[in-house]
Amino acid sequence: MRATPAGQKLLDRFERIRVINLATRRDRLRDVTAQLARLGLAPGDGRVERFDACRFDEPGAFPTRGTRGCFHSHLEVVREAARDGVASLLIVEDDLDFAADIEVRLAQALQALEGSDWSFFYGAVLNDSPCADEQRPLSRAAPTEAMLGAHFLGIAGHVLAPLERYLTAMAERPAGSPQGGPMHVDGAYSWFRRDHPALQTFVACPVLGTQRSSRTDVHALSWKDTVPFVRDTTAIGRRLARSARSAFQR
Repeated sequence: MRATPAGQKLLDRFERIRVINLATRRDRLRDVTAQLARLGLAPGDGRVERFDACRFDEPGAFPTRGTRGCFHSHLEVVREAARDGVASLLIVEDDLDFAADIEVRLAQALQALEGSDWSFFYGAVLNDSPCADEQRPLSRAAPTEAMLGAHFLGIAGHVLAPLERYLTAMAERPAGSPQGGPMHVDGAYSWFRRDHPALQTFVACPVLGTQRSSRTDVHALSWKDTVPFVRDTTAIGRRLARSARSAFQR
C-alpha cells in the first residue's frame, strides 16, 4: 500500500505511529485499519504498528479497570518511545474515525505545524473551545485548558522522558492525591500540560476526526452491550449510523 500525499506528510512528521488496540477488540482493529487505509497506511508496515493494549482484572486505584488499562497503554507507548529516543510520536486509539475530507484537513494542519515549537498536537478533541477560529488549520490551547480526547495525539520527542516520569508517578500515587493520582489519561495529559506551561499545545481546527461510537472498554457497560443478541444488534446499528454520517458529510 502506498501512502497518499497527506499520509506521507504524516509519516514525515511523526517518526513513530502506534495504534492502541486490545487483542479482544478485532472489530475496532478492523475499523481503524479501514480508516488508516484512506491515507494509504496500515498497521504492521514498520512506521505504523499496533500496540497490544494493557488489560487489568481490577481497577486498582483507578476509577475503572478500563481507565487503568487505557492509562497504562498510553504510558507504555510513551515509555517505549522515550527509551528508543524517537523524535516524535503519534498515538492513535482504535475508535478514531477520520473526517470525510481528511486528505485536505490533515495536510493543512501538518503544514501549519511545521516550523512551530510544538510539544503536543491534538488532531481530534471532543471539546470544541480551542477551535473558536476555524479559519486557521491550527489553534493554540492554553496550558490550563483541559483537553478531552487522546485518540489522535502527537507528542514531540523532547517531552517523552519527562512525560513518562510524570505518568509513572501518577500511577503510583493513591487515588485523589493532590499531586495527581490515578485518573483518566485525558486528565493526566492535561495535568502535565498545566504543570509545564512553557510547552505549547496545538489543536487541529476543524478536528481531523471523531471518536467512533462503539462498545466501551473504559467505562461500565450498559445493558445494550452485555445482552448477547441486543449487543450484536447495537453494534450493527452503530456501524450503519457511522455509514450514514459519512455519506452525509460527503
